[in-house]
Amino acid sequence: MGPIIAPGELGKIYVEAQPDRPEGFENSMSHQFRWTGTQFIPIGAHLVLGEVTGTAFDGGRGKLLEDNVTEHLNSGTTYIPSTNNDGTPKIDAETGLQIYEIYHPNPHNVKAN
Repeated sequence: MGPIIAPGELGKIYVEAQPDRPEGFENSMSHQFRWTGTQFIPIGAHLVLGEVTGTAFDGGRGKLLEDNVTEHLNSGTTYIPSTNNDGTPKIDAETGLQIYEIYHPNPHNVKAN
């Protein structure tokens, strides 16, 4: 999708207006175009970082997440679903999410002899 202005002017860069962006993406980069004399041509890559459909996840954050998950898996920590006395899952009243208890077989990271 290019700018609506036609024709454009040579030597100018046009930025696609996107007033209805999702929350948190108000300042994300818009698509840029230049006028060739007959049509608008996109400039650069059209990759938008984000966490919603149509965007790419930031690789640095993905690497951090991978490192944290790997550390967690190697620690032996287990998350056990909390249940009420009747066996139904405990649900957090504020978030509506199921509550989990953390079990760590070696909470002080003491090495066995």
